Amino acid sequence: MPLDSMGINDSYRNKYLGADLKFTWLPETCDLSGKRIWLKWAYRLTSIYAGPSEIRLEHKLEHSWHDKNTHIMWLLKR
Repeated sequence: MPLDSMGINDSYRNKYLGADLKFTWLPETCDLSGKRIWLKWAYRLTSIYAGPSEIRLEHKLEHSWHDKNTHIMWLLKR
């Protein structure tokens, strides 16, 4: 049994919360292709990182951006 499944892991755990289609008013960079996204529709992905100790409740929300077409290709390849 891996240590992750027993809840014994010193590294941060990442949990994907979802993606929203948003209009990018400010310039952002696509995490998959590296292209600049500006004044276009794009997907904003939200992840939460839980700290090494669940007792301390160290959580951090992180947002990343995917270009609309690149995100669809990424979903099909998963």
